Amino acid sequence: MEEVLKDIKSNCDSISETIFLNLCDGTDDGEGGDGYPGLSLVKLLKDLGLNYTGSDAAFYECSTSKVLLKKAMLAQNVSTSAYVEIRKNTMDKDVIKAIEAVGFPLFVKLTIS
Repeated sequence: MEEVLKDIKSNCDSISETIFLNLCDGTDDGEGGDGYPGLSLVKLLKDLGLNYTGSDAAFYECSTSKVLLKKAMLAQNVSTSAYVEIRKNTMDKDVIKAIEAVGFPLFVKLTIS
């Protein structure tokens, strides 16, 4: 992807007037990632100085992770439903904590989806 964008940038006479319509909303690679471009593309477009639609990296990062979004909302005193982050290394304890804090019905969602 990087090479393609660099090639377009170097071969397009009106690149400053070009806007890239960014519809990529993947979660990239890594734990919880789906392997499709998302934040990496936003950062690449910014680094190359290309005009694009959509959110900036800070918003993309925050809004992609349910936990980060919850923490951001709580920091601004926005009321949200109760939640417990269930992590791999403390899963049993976290599930018990979730049952105690949230109760039933208990909805379990991927952190990044």
